[in-house]
Order: sequence, then C-alpha cells, then structure tokens
Amino acid sequence: MDKPHRVRKKKNAPTGSTRSKGDFVEEVIANMHETPGVKVDRNIFLPAQDGGRTREIDVLLTSQVANYPVHIAIECKNEKKSVGIEEIDEFIGKLQDVNIPVQHGIFVSASGYTSGAAKRARKAGLKPLVLRDITKQFPDVVQQAFQSIVYLLASVSRFQIVNNIKHVERSSEILQFRDVDGNLVGSIADLAWDAWRSGNIPEIIGTHEIKLTLPDGWHQVIAGQVAKVESISVTVKVVGCVITLTGKVSHMSLIDLVERKTERNQIKATFEEPSEPVPVQNLSSEEDLKEFLKLRKGMVLTLGRIRIPRIVWEGIYWPPSKESMKKITTLLEEYQKGNIPDPRPFKISEIEGDDLSQAWAPVWTENPFLHRADKDNQ
Repeated sequence: MDKPHRVRKKKNAPTGSTRSKGDFVEEVIANMHETPGVKVDRNIFLPAQDGGRTREIDVLLTSQVANYPVHIAIECKNEKKSVGIEEIDEFIGKLQDVNIPVQHGIFVSASGYTSGAAKRARKAGLKPLVLRDITKQFPDVVQQAFQSIVYLLASVSRFQIVNNIKHVERSSEILQFRDVDGNLVGSIADLAWDAWRSGNIPEIIGTHEIKLTLPDGWHQVIAGQVAKVESISVTVKVVGCVITLTGKVSHMSLIDLVERKTERNQIKATFEEPSEPVPVQNLSSEEDLKEFLKLRKGMVLTLGRIRIPRIVWEGIYWPPSKESMKKITTLLEEYQKGNIPDPRPFKISEIEGDDLSQAWAPVWTENPFLHRADKDNQ
C-alpha cells in the first residue's frame, strides 16, 4: 500500500457485546471480498493529512487500476438504532481526512438509516447499504469497482465575464478577483472548480453552459479600475473516462446476518491480472457510453460515476499541483530566455502525463483560493 499504516490489535470481545457484533460484521464483509488482485485489510489505521493522528478504517479494499491504486473504504455498523446523519458525516470526514474520495466509501448498516442520513450519504456520493438486502446491493458495488469504472473529467473550454468596464485589452486581470482589502482571493478557474466539486455541474457526459456565482466581497481590478462584475459563465465539457477490466463471474453463498445462517447469494468476480497498463476509453456523450457498454460481452458492471477531483483549465489540472507549477515555471523561464518557443497553450500530456493519476496529486498550497476555502470551513 502507498501509505504508512498499522493494523489494530485487540482482544476478543465478550460474546453478544456491541463490539463483538461489529467485529462479526467486519469479518463477514472482509471475507466476502477475498478476490485475486484485491488486497483486503481490516481495522487498518491510515495517517490523516495533517500528519498529527491516524484514522481507523473497518475494511479497506485496495487494487490497481491503470497503474493507480484504488482504495475503497467500508464502514460497518451493527447496532439496534438506525444510522443517523451524525454517523454519515463522521465517516465522510474520516474519508476526507485520509484523502480517500467520498465516492470510494461504502457504509454498511444492519439496521437501516434515517431518511435524513440516507439523503446526506447519497448527496455526498457515499454508498449507503443495508445488510439485510446484501444480495442485491453489496456484492455489485465491489465488483463494479474493479471491472468498469467511469471517471468524469470536466474541462473548461470557454468563459465569459461581463463587467462595467469597456474596451480594455484582455490580460490576466480579467481572470482574477480580489477582496475588499485588495488581496488576490481566486480566479474564474477556482470558481469553476468549486462548482464542479460542489455538484453544481451535472454528472452528465457532454457540454454544459454554467453560470458561476461570485462570492460576496469579490471584485475585479482592471487597468487600475475597480470593475463591477455583472455575470460569469463557463462552457464545461464533461468526458467519461472509462477503465474496464475483464474477468469471470461466479455465485457464492453468503451468511444472512439477520438470521445468522447461510442462505443468500453473492456475485463474485475473478479478474485477470493486467500484463500492461489498462487503457482509458474517453467518451464524449451519453450515447457514446451506452454504445460502449452495449458492445461489452457478458455482465457489464459499473461502480457508477466518480468525479475526478480536479478540472482541466488551459491544459493543466486545476487547482494545479506543485509538480505542475514547477514544470510551467521552467517552461516560461526557458521561453523568456529565448531557448524555446512560447509553450502556451500548454498540452495536458506534457504537463500532467498520459494517465489520470496526477489528478489526485497534492495541490499547490500557495493557491489563495484554497486558503480562503480553509477559513470558510473553520
């Protein structure tokens, strides 16, 4: 695994205790997913992003897709009362703390959910599952994660901003915003990225016209003049990046955790170990995706739609990573020295590489918009 971790060591809990019931569920869930090519860990501790503590994951599944490690974290609850919003928010916070996408989280409850908790989980992209209906819900999610994954990549192809200043040549100032004290606080790219990660851009493959909302107190300064922004809009193209692995599907009996007996079925898939990097199929419309899935042989299993955590802005992933900023800075310095032609517009393959892994790289911490977002969340 690519992160330092440790496994919890504990004594057996008394039979019938709350902890023993939780341990039983964790053990069954972990055993269900013993599949070639998938590493299963129970009660694993992952380091938090701040480096000051560790967070425990009940069951962690790890596999490699397109040379990128994919982690699926499973939270198990086996209590009398239904799971509430507090437990959902706690798990979401844990996933964010250890840098696992919320869409890669699965919450398993043996007692169901309150209506508010289920809505909260779905809105966040978390999978809320009920253990009583494990045949229909749980096995499919795990298979889908390692057979066909649809990642959604949003690219801004055009923007338009209307303000009260006329006849000013375009410069970087048109892209930037300042606060009441004149400090740089963000850009159009930041606003588009915020719309993407907050769900204001739909998970529909194709082109979308999106109006962006300017935060209170933000304004532009162009050629020394304070501009009043009237409207901001962007054209966003959402591409479906599909990664597919082939394998064989079989049925296995499962333990009914309510009746405590083996009487339910599990769909279990065994996938071939890729001998080379798995290709990514880029699809530009929903019709293209339907045709692609229709042509697949056998059972087509998909995890759903996972938003890639960045957008593409002028040839790079935004917000930029530290590595990307170094490459861009080097290219611009070489251009200013006259050693190379103007590298702009940048090509994403030259800055970010040919696979999707850089979209999950740590972001450049000097971005002023990120500092503002941190303050808003405090």
